[in-house]
Amino acid sequence: TLGKALIRPTRIYVKTVLQLMKQFNLKGMAHITGGGITENLPRVLPGKCQPVIYKKSWPVSPIFPLLKKMGRIDEDEMYRDFNMGIGFIIVVSKKDADGVLLKARKLGEQAYRIEKSGKGTTRFSMDEKLRIGALVSGFGSNLLAIMEAIEKKELNAEIRMVISNKKTALALERASERGIKTCHLDPAQYKSLNDYDKEIVRFFRESGVEWVVLAGYLKLVSDDLLSAFPNRVLNIHPSLLPAFPGLYAQRQALEYGVKVTGCTVHLVDSGLDTGPIIVQDAVPVLEDDTEESLKKRILEKEHHLYPLALKWISEKRLKIEGRKIVISQTGAS
Repeated sequence: TLGKALIRPTRIYVKTVLQLMKQFNLKGMAHITGGGITENLPRVLPGKCQPVIYKKSWPVSPIFPLLKKMGRIDEDEMYRDFNMGIGFIIVVSKKDADGVLLKARKLGEQAYRIEKSGKGTTRFSMDEKLRIGALVSGFGSNLLAIMEAIEKKELNAEIRMVISNKKTALALERASERGIKTCHLDPAQYKSLNDYDKEIVRFFRESGVEWVVLAGYLKLVSDDLLSAFPNRVLNIHPSLLPAFPGLYAQRQALEYGVKVTGCTVHLVDSGLDTGPIIVQDAVPVLEDDTEESLKKRILEKEHHLYPLALKWISEKRLKIEGRKIVISQTGAS
C-alpha cells in the first residue's frame, strides 16, 4: 500500500559494502537520502568532476510517479528530493564495474549500472543549473542582465518562469522572446496577498523553480512565498542597506546629502529591505546629481551585481551565519 511504502525503513548497506571492499577498490560511496541523487552523488567526487547517469537504467517504483503527479513536482526536483529507487551508489573503475555488479547481486542486492546507456534510457547530468523564477513589474533591465549573463555562459543558470503583476510589463516580452515561460497574474483576481502568492508558488513549483529573484517587482511578498522558498528569495535595492530602505531610495540619498550610495543584493525576509546582505557596490553622489542621473549610474552597478550574486549561489559559495552571509572562495564540498 501507499502507507507501507512511505514508512518503509531505510536500507542499511554496511554488510554488502564490507564484502565488496575485500575484493574491489571502491572509489566513492553515496547513501542517497535527503537531497536525492542530484545532491548526494557529487559530494563524493573530487573537484569539479560531474557524474552522468542514465534514467531508466534501473526500475523506478510506482510510488515516485504517483508522488510527482499528486504533488505537481517537477522531474528535476524529484531527483533532488527523492532517491528514485537508488538507495546507495558505489563509484568504481570501469574495469571493476561488472565484477562489483555481479558480486552485489550474489549478496542479495538489486544492483544496476546506472552510468551505462541502453534502450529507452535518458542521459541525466549532475551539472545542475540554478533554476530561477523571476517576479517583475516593468521594464526588466535587471532580468535582462541576468538573461544576458546566462547567454554569455557567465552564469550557470536557467530561468524557468517569469511572472508579472502587470500585463504590459516589457520584462514579459523580453523573456518570451528568449523562449522563457511567462505568465501575468492579476492581483485583483485574488482575495488577498496570501492567495496571490500561493498561486505564484504553485506556478513556480510546477516549473521546477529553486530560487526566486525580484527584478523590479513593485509588490510586497507574503510569508507564503517566503516559507515556500526559505532563504531563496533575492532582491536588489538601489542603496547601501540598511540606509534608505523602501521606495525612492535615490531621492532619499539626495535629500539626506550623503556623498556615497550604491546598491545591495540581499535575501528577502518579512521586513522592508531588512534581509541578510549578500553583496554591495558603492556609487559616489555627484554635486550636480539629479534623481534620474543617480538612478542611471546605480542601475549600471545593479546589472553587474545581480548576476554576480546568482553566480556565487550557483557555485554554492554562500553560507548563512545568523544575519551574516559568508562568501567562501570555493564552492561547498
